[in-house]
Amino acid sequence: MKLPIKPHNQEGITLVELLVTLALLTIVSTIIISLITNSHNNMQSIYSKNQARTHANQILYQLTDIHQTRKVYTFPIEEKDSFTLTDGNGMKAEVPIPGYAYQVTSIKDVNGNTLPSNSGRIRIDLTNPNHLTIHIKLKISPIESGDYRFVEIDTSISRLSIANKGGGET
Repeated sequence: MKLPIKPHNQEGITLVELLVTLALLTIVSTIIISLITNSHNNMQSIYSKNQARTHANQILYQLTDIHQTRKVYTFPIEEKDSFTLTDGNGMKAEVPIPGYAYQVTSIKDVNGNTLPSNSGRIRIDLTNPNHLTIHIKLKISPIESGDYRFVEIDTSISRLSIANKGGGET
């Protein structure tokens, strides 16, 4: 006599299938979260560097303008939230850089001599022919995280003619 064959229960899933599914889901979700986090960090880094470049361009524009039009001007070696130039008459030109700090890492005259600072300020005298061209290195970084998000600018600014020694600003 034959024993009746009981059909296998086709409903539901086994514990092994459930564990394999959960493991695969965990691996896939970890990879996706890692990609999203890295993308977000890269986007923030790129945004921060672009902001720093924009501020550097604004500073260099103002610095070039003052260099072309004034006899004497000064500016701090480092400052937070703004870049302030002061001409020989005490007139100030300020470039706001909110959330960022700058630092002049090097400034040299046409002969390669480092320009001295007095009380943390650099003085450019355009009646001196050696100051007609200055070579400046400028570092700009976010105040809250000055790690790898800084931008360093290395450029020269020139003036074609010496400023007159007498009279007012040219």
